[in-house]
Amino acid sequence: MMLNSWMGSDFSNDDLVKSSDVVEDYTHRLLSHEKGVYRVESIPKETAAVVWSKLIHDLNEDGMPLSEEFYDEHGKLIRTITYDHIQSFDCRKIPSRWIVHPHNKPKQSTIMEIKAIVFDVEITDSIFKRSHMRRQQR
Repeated sequence: MMLNSWMGSDFSNDDLVKSSDVVEDYTHRLLSHEKGVYRVESIPKETAAVVWSKLIHDLNEDGMPLSEEFYDEHGKLIRTITYDHIQSFDCRKIPSRWIVHPHNKPKQSTIMEIKAIVFDVEITDSIFKRSHMRRQQR
């Protein structure tokens, strides 16, 4: 289910939910450091319940993601997500444009642009009650 398309796009549910923790669930190895870009390989730990057999990350000097490559269990590159247009939102810098490039559809991509975002917003438990959700649907 986590690999299923999110709303018909090239993004997966896992891309948005991040059900796995890349820091805890993977072992990392620096592949290269050239022109201010770190290239890091991430291999899942034996005990990790993860979707991908390998990830390759390109990060800038500040640790900001520039791209991620996703590999299947056979070592085949399935897709790449590139990140750009770094902006400040709520005093945090993040890439505001994410582009998914599925490698089995070279002429296709999905672009997601973040226009606004707020972090650390308190949400009361009552918002998740059925009665509240029913009121919002009407």
